[in-house]
Amino acid sequence: MAERGSKLKAAVNELTRKPQ
Repeated sequence: MAERGSKLKAAVNELTRKPQ
């Protein structure tokens, strides 16, 4: 479960990191 959350957070972080 932690792995999935970490991967999801990483993807979200990447998207939020870049300004849309």
